[in-house]
Amino acid sequence: MQQRTGFTILELLIVLAILAVVATIAVVIINPAELSAEARDASRLDQLSSINRALEYADVYGLPHGAAQTVYVSIPDTDPACATLGLPPLNAGWNYACAPVTLFRRVDGTGWIPINFKSTGLSIFATLPVDPINTVAGGYYYTYVGGSWVLTAGFESTKFRQTAAVTDGGTDPVR
Repeated sequence: MQQRTGFTILELLIVLAILAVVATIAVVIINPAELSAEARDASRLDQLSSINRALEYADVYGLPHGAAQTVYVSIPDTDPACATLGLPPLNAGWNYACAPVTLFRRVDGTGWIPINFKSTGLSIFATLPVDPINTVAGGYYYTYVGGSWVLTAGFESTKFRQTAAVTDGGTDPVR
């Protein structure tokens, strides 16, 4: 009598079921959505660090830092006061400022940060950095407060909310 070699359908189904369970456990443990959020948050920190260095150069060169009590936003808008974006209300005496989509990444003082970085003669940025998501929804955009040099950004990942946002000295535990 000849012996058959190979797998039965039942054996194949058992192996596939085991692989499905292992794959599900791996996805739950790895959490790709959280890893993507962490990557965007790391990019935010890197970009904010670059902006901070550029602002230090602006100080050295004595460049004006924009209007006091004005919050400059990295999201472009057709209205210079950002009225169509639906941003959170500001305290009395404070204003938002936005650059149009054709200018908002420029480094010549017409972008979302109103400092002419080109006038330093240094190539600090080719274009102004913006948040990886850069939308009002969820608060994922950068802000710069003119005259006083305050930068903010929203964090998505649990890791960065518990480290960077909590220990930065600001008042908002998420930004």
